[in-house]
Amino acid sequence: MKIVRGKKFSVPQRGTTLVELIVSMVLLSLSLSIMYGGMWFANNVSDRATELSANSDALMHGQRFLRRTISSAVLSEESFLGRPSTLEFVAPLRRDGLPDGRYKLSFKVQAANVAKYLQVSWEKLASPGPASVDRPVAGESVVLRDLDSLSIEYLQSGRSTGAVWASSWNGRGLPKLVRISAKFANGQVWPDLYIAPAATRAVSCVYDSVSRDCR
Repeated sequence: MKIVRGKKFSVPQRGTTLVELIVSMVLLSLSLSIMYGGMWFANNVSDRATELSANSDALMHGQRFLRRTISSAVLSEESFLGRPSTLEFVAPLRRDGLPDGRYKLSFKVQAANVAKYLQVSWEKLASPGPASVDRPVAGESVVLRDLDSLSIEYLQSGRSTGAVWASSWNGRGLPKLVRISAKFANGQVWPDLYIAPAATRAVSCVYDSVSRDCR
């Protein structure tokens, strides 16, 4: 309100034009779009990191299980039998809820639709002795998931041939090394896993260090 020569008059207030309102709405929409895009990207990164972490943990547990069971293989009447995608042997199995003792373990690559997976099945062997009344214990579990391919090889050594990798093991004694190569459906390839089976004696086995077999 201004007073000029004793008279009062009002100065009209400048309002918001339609163009300015449209520009403001456009800028607000752009800001919201950028914020939403940033939140969506951060959420995707978080989900991807969680997925990779879970896959890494599962892979690590699978490797540990393979190392622990194969390295503790025992010599017994149940032979150590190996093929490119299957493996059978006897070893102690340490899992929650399972009684102590020797188990016959069978590893096999299975297919479900397109994806493949490595499955292990186990069956508890009767304890030695005439008074054995062990209850049957058996089960199965998935060791590795989402496989594209998996191969198992066995290192055999002879005086004439030297050390040779073979695609199968005939059950006589234990191989020097077991090599497991795996490729996953997402393209991930782990470094070859080398495991040395321990020549653990079974109760009914007299171990021969030359033949690496029972006698």
